Amino acid sequence: MAARGIVAWLLAGVIATGCREPTAPHASLSVAVVSDPIPGSSFVGGAPNWNTFSVDVVVRNESDVAAEIAPCGPQLEYESPAGEWIADASRMCALGGGGTIELPPRSERQWRETLVPPPLTVTGSPAHVRLLYWYATVGVSGLADEARSGPIELK
Repeated sequence: MAARGIVAWLLAGVIATGCREPTAPHASLSVAVVSDPIPGSSFVGGAPNWNTFSVDVVVRNESDVAAEIAPCGPQLEYESPAGEWIADASRMCALGGGGTIELPPRSERQWRETLVPPPLTVTGSPAHVRLLYWYATVGVSGLADEARSGPIELK
């Protein structure tokens, strides 16, 4: 009798799982840096001063649903000598911050980001960094998704 109860419970669970609403679609963003990094200050001693830098960024929503990018801007990741990408925990937002950036389905936006590289990136030459954006699909709750740029070379 107990075995029939367990089988009935499992069968009800399988049927209920099959009847759930389909998972809501999630947005998919891509990030492209479309300019060379511009040092934030003039050249010092013949080499750029990478205390800050600016790049032009294009973010594309490649999906059929709207997305919102977190308001504090990107976090920088830097490439370690071993080739691993490490998030810079010392600075998590672009200078100036700002509001949430909304991207309708199949749209793109371009803007300039001014950033402070992590201290470890200035010790090696050239240094490689990339931008990490957090975003959410409009109307869908849960963890934020991530979109990264390709590597940016600071030399």
